[in-house]
Amino acid sequence: MSCRWDGDNKQILSSLCMHCGDPDFTPVFDDMENVGCCRYEPVFTLFEIYKMVRDGDDDFFMNHIYHHPKRRIFPYEILVEAQVDDRFYRSEEQEKYRKWLANASTRYRAVDFKMTYSICSFFVSGKGCGLPPRYKTSICRSFVCHTIEDQAAEETRQQLKTWQRSIIEEAESFNRVHQEQLQARGWNLIDHPDQVLTYLKMLPSGGRQA
Repeated sequence: MSCRWDGDNKQILSSLCMHCGDPDFTPVFDDMENVGCCRYEPVFTLFEIYKMVRDGDDDFFMNHIYHHPKRRIFPYEILVEAQVDDRFYRSEEQEKYRKWLANASTRYRAVDFKMTYSICSFFVSGKGCGLPPRYKTSICRSFVCHTIEDQAAEETRQQLKTWQRSIIEEAESFNRVHQEQLQARGWNLIDHPDQVLTYLKMLPSGGRQA
């Protein structure tokens, strides 16, 4: 079986990832490192932030996420932009990118196109994800590419869906409940990061509202 379940960190792992052959993640140029699906730009939600402060890693959150030089802070999540190859910014690439981005029906092509030039800012060459496993986003912990799915038996594919559903539902449920609570208090990550961290620290074990 090419996949296994890491129950401690609630993530799907595969031995195929180190040598990803999925065409969706093939580098544009031969001199670019093959990083597989580590081309995505991770979005850290309240759920991931909660796990950091629950572990007493406030400094990790502030230094490596909140003040990351490539972060974009939204009210209840933080996106860390990828490292983009300089060749993406050549005029011919930009013309295609802007054309697709301007049309709602082709916007997904623009996103996928830029991704082929990108590497996650937390990727470590020769190792993979540089984040502590427990702080990886729910997408990073649950994503399985077509190559892995195609090689899996039907029973394994069903098991993968069960694991994925468990990961996503846990994060989405947490975010939905606590975003509502923070909105009611008028707090957000842009203007009130200290209050948000204090709120998350005060949650009982499991993250349920007291």
